[in-house]
Amino acid sequence: MVAAVVLTTGCATDVSPTTSPQEPSAPTQGLEAPLNPAAPKEIGELGGIGCDDTDARACDLEFAVTDIEPGFQCPGVGVAPGTQLVRFTVAATTRGVFTYPERLIGGILEARNWGVVDQDGVFADRPEFADCAETDWGLAGLGPGRQEQGTAVLVAPIGARALRLEAAQAGAAGWEWQIPSR
Repeated sequence: MVAAVVLTTGCATDVSPTTSPQEPSAPTQGLEAPLNPAAPKEIGELGGIGCDDTDARACDLEFAVTDIEPGFQCPGVGVAPGTQLVRFTVAATTRGVFTYPERLIGGILEARNWGVVDQDGVFADRPEFADCAETDWGLAGLGPGRQEQGTAVLVAPIGARALRLEAAQAGAAGWEWQIPSR
């Protein structure tokens, strides 16, 4: 059984972006697979997954990256040359009853689904997360009827241009937020 999950990229209901054959090829993930295009988001802009076709505001999960801080300083945590710490905060709300399978919705915000796009457009998935006192993720496995906020600190290349949330397990390309300059 295959579950289809509807995503939102703003106020209107939408499915993940597609690439037409005329468009240039997307950057690559490492050296293997092509990177699917992700929906660009602004800091504070809502995204959603598990949304009703009839009501763009009725999503099983709505979330927003509310802050991205490159060059974050975490006491006691060093970084390798050419890398930096990037702290980001996500706010999430789930509706009282999911219309799509909970295993697809509840796991979208897990740390393993986040990554960065470096200055050359290469997606680095599963980055290292720093163990900082400021880290309080708490967004893994969200169930129905929850409103949570989580903060994480990951190690990224200096000059990384975007924070990316992949949603491949839900058949979607994901979302991307520009990392601001320091």
